Amino acid sequence: MSAVKLLAGFIIGLIACIIILILISIRAPITIENAQGNPVVRTEDTVVARADDQDNIEQNENKESFKATEDPAEDEISEEEAEIPEETSQAETELSEEYVSNTDVASAETEEIAEEAITDEATPEEAASARVLLDTSNSNTSSISQLQTGQSSLLTDRTGQTSRLRLSADPDQTNAPSRDEDQTPAPLSAFAKNALEFTPNGKPLLAIVLIDVESDGLSQAELLKLPFKASFALSVASSNVQFAQRDYWTSGFEIVSLIPEDQADALIASGGEEDAVRSYLELIYQKMPMTLGVVDFPTANIQKQRRVFIPLLSVLAETGHGFFSYAVGINNTGREAANLGMPSASITRVLDQNGEDGQAIQNYLSNAARAADRQGASIVIGRATQTTVSAIQAWLETSSAASVQIAPLSAATLLQR
Repeated sequence: MSAVKLLAGFIIGLIACIIILILISIRAPITIENAQGNPVVRTEDTVVARADDQDNIEQNENKESFKATEDPAEDEISEEEAEIPEETSQAETELSEEYVSNTDVASAETEEIAEEAITDEATPEEAASARVLLDTSNSNTSSISQLQTGQSSLLTDRTGQTSRLRLSADPDQTNAPSRDEDQTPAPLSAFAKNALEFTPNGKPLLAIVLIDVESDGLSQAELLKLPFKASFALSVASSNVQFAQRDYWTSGFEIVSLIPEDQADALIASGGEEDAVRSYLELIYQKMPMTLGVVDFPTANIQKQRRVFIPLLSVLAETGHGFFSYAVGINNTGREAANLGMPSASITRVLDQNGEDGQAIQNYLSNAARAADRQGASIVIGRATQTTVSAIQAWLETSSAASVQIAPLSAATLLQR
C-alpha cells in the first residue's frame, strides 16, 4: 500500500515538473535576425506585434501600388486645373484693358466739353462748374493710369484670394462708376458759392464794403467803374435790389445784404421769434440770391440783442450764409457763429458814421491797415458817397495802402483771426 502511494506521488511530481517546463518554454526568448543580419532577441509578444506591423506594411504597399496605377489620370486632371487660373487671369486682363480704353474715351469727351464751356461766353457759375468737371476728368484719368500700370497686383486668380478690385464682365457695367465716384458731392454753402475768385499776394488783406445808398450817393454806373475791388452792401428794401445785386456780382464785386435800421428794430420788437426771423431771411434769399450773408446796420443793434441774433444765426447756418458784425462793445456773435460752423467776421471800422471828412477817413483806413497786419485781415464799411469814395481812392496812393492787399469780403472773412 505504501509502495502504491509512493508511485502515485512520483507520477504527480513528474507531471508537475513537465507542466512547469512547458510553461517556461512558452515564455522563453526567441532569437531572430533584423534587416542587417544581426541577432535580435524578441519575446513571443514582440513577435506577434512584429507580425502585425508586417501586415500593416503589406497593406501600405498594396495601397501605394493601387495609387501608382491611378496617378496618370490624376496628373492629367491636375494639369487641366492648372491651366484654368492662367485662362482666368488672361480674361481679367482683357477686361481691364477694355475698361481703361472706354474710360479714356469718356475722359477725353468730358475734357472737350469742359474746355468749350470755359472758353465760350459763360457766366462765372457755368465756368466754375466747367472747371470742376475738367478737374474731375483729370483726376479720373490719373486713377485709370494707375490701374493700367498696376493691374497685375489688383486682379486675382482662382486660388481663393480676395481681390482689391474686381472688374465686371458685364459690358453694360464696363464704364459704371465706382462706389466712391457714384456718391453725390455735398452742395456748396451760399457763402462759398457766391464768393468770387481771389488770388492773395501774401500781404495782409483789407476788405472795403460800400453801402449803396442809391440817390444819396454815387450812381451804380459810377460804382461799377471803381478801380479797386470793393464789396457792396445792398438793402433788401431797395426797389431794384434784384437787378443791382446781379450787376455788381457779374462785374466782379461781391455783395452782402444790409439789414436797414427800421427792419432791425422790427426784428428786435418781435423778440427774435423764429418764424419772423425765417420769413425775413427767406425774403432776402429770394431777392438777393448772390449774397454772401447779412450785415447788421452800423448802429449794431442786432448784435446787442442775444435773443435776436441767436435765432438769426441759426437760420443763416442752415444755408451756409455768413453774418457780419462790428468790433464795438461786447460782441458774442463770432463765438456763436463758430459753434454753428458758419462764416462770420467783425468789421473793424465804420468810415463815415459821424459825417467824417476825407482826412479822417484816410486815418481810419491807415488804422485798419495796421489792424490787418495784426489779424491777417480787416474790414471797413462806409457809405458810397462822393466824399467817402474819393477819400478811399486818395488813400490807395499812400504807403500805408501799399502794406495791404485790397480783397473781396469773403477772402478777408476767411483770413481774419
